[in-house]
Amino acid sequence: MSGMHFLIGCRTENFVILASDKAAFAYGAVSVSKDDNKNVKLGEKLYMSCIGEAGDVNNFSDWAQRNLSLYKMRNTYELSPYATHFWLRKSIAEALRSENYWPQLIIWEMELNQQNYLFRGFTGRFCYAIMDTLYRPDMTLEEAMDAVKQCIQESKKRFVANLPSFNVIVIDKEGAHHCEDIRV
Repeated sequence: MSGMHFLIGCRTENFVILASDKAAFAYGAVSVSKDDNKNVKLGEKLYMSCIGEAGDVNNFSDWAQRNLSLYKMRNTYELSPYATHFWLRKSIAEALRSENYWPQLIIWEMELNQQNYLFRGFTGRFCYAIMDTLYRPDMTLEEAMDAVKQCIQESKKRFVANLPSFNVIVIDKEGAHHCEDIRV
């Protein structure tokens, strides 16, 4: 059940922050794990965070990663972030029409996403007002991390599910960097 999970994406002029909760649930509300990684590396500076039913997410993530790797081997270059985004969206749309397959995802790369911030999961509804107030395109990394932490704190305060920690990735011109987890 993807409504129990929470993904955050924030893009500035110099970097992108991608945060995903580390909780795993079964049957909607039964906590299975507090150390689930929802981030998948698709390219040198391209990451995808994916939520949904555990089997669907794992199969889809693995399938996407392997197909993009195959594309790179066959063509000697990676698919562009823009093309990757639309190929994945098309694949999900086709799967929705033919199977009971419901992953939700956020794909981020430095130049890919035109939105400044994006949330997936029910708790994201609480965070748009926070980001509307705090977001600036020229934010420093510390300011952006503080804004993400405020969103996580608000979700902790107002949402019934326990999301104790978040995995954080920062993507900048030098590549992707895993930051210290955010614990609430």
